[in-house]
Amino acid sequence: MEDIHDIPCRYRAAASSVGLYGAVKRKKKFVYAYFLFSTFLATITLFSSFGWLIELGRGTLKQAGLKTCVDTLTKAGYDAEYATAECQSVLSVTLGFSTTIMLILAVCQVYWAYVIRRFYLQMLIEDAAANYMQV
Repeated sequence: MEDIHDIPCRYRAAASSVGLYGAVKRKKKFVYAYFLFSTFLATITLFSSFGWLIELGRGTLKQAGLKTCVDTLTKAGYDAEYATAECQSVLSVTLGFSTTIMLILAVCQVYWAYVIRRFYLQMLIEDAAANYMQV
């Protein structure tokens, strides 16, 4: 049986292959299909980033992480006050780092969609110029 988490990776690899093939062979339809996929992926990334920021602002992420961390440390034999203090310091660093990396990657994803769109438009302009010169 196939793991459900492997399916999106396979689609992403297939779409990337289509985009690479279109770029090498200068096939407009393949590049445009990859642009649509990249735009969809950038949109999903931005929506998930906004959701992450909303949950971070509400404190939901910190509460869930704090509960799990404190439960783990108290089961390991640490004092509850020590576990709470330690988990709060670790979670603030972890959530800050994760948020920063996620936002940087979201901006990179949007920029990549822009680059693919520019490449597609460049191909269209070159094709139009070649057709114009033949007339």
